[in-house]
Order: sequence, then C-alpha cells, then structure tokens
Amino acid sequence: MPAGAGFRPAVFDLRDSGESTHIVQASTTGPYRAMLRRRQAAYSAEDLVDDAASVLDALDWPAAHVLGASFGGVVAQRLALRHPAAS
Repeated sequence: MPAGAGFRPAVFDLRDSGESTHIVQASTTGPYRAMLRRRQAAYSAEDLVDDAASVLDALDWPAAHVLGASFGGVVAQRLALRHPAAS
C-alpha cells in the first residue's frame, strides 16, 4: 500500500465519471450519427487536466508523482506538459 510506504496518495475521479455530476443525455439516434454531428463539448481535455492541478493546489502540494490508467494516463501526461512544475 502506498500510504504504508510513506506516500500520501490522493485519488479523485474525473468529471462525470462518478455519481456527483452528470452530462446531459445525448440523443439515441445511434453512435455513427452522433459522431457526425458537430457539437461543442461541455468541457475539454485541458479542463480535466486543470481539475487535476486544482486538486494538487487544494491539497497545498507544490508537486506530485502522478499516475493514471487508461484515459487517466493521458490526463497525467497532459498534466506534465501543461503544468510541469506540478508533476
């Protein structure tokens, strides 16, 4: 366990991945038609990266070792690029 090894883990869910917020349900016209529609997303990948940086700020951590799996790994990499002092 990381905490037992002297680490202080901070774990959080990305927007709309838990049950605290929900995006507006898209129409059920089918996935291919939905892909062809041009709509502005509710938030960008950079917004998710900035959310991760905000968690570090709220914890008053100037930097952290960042780990993510699957899309969380993408967010971790983009955090290193967008906020290099934090990761």
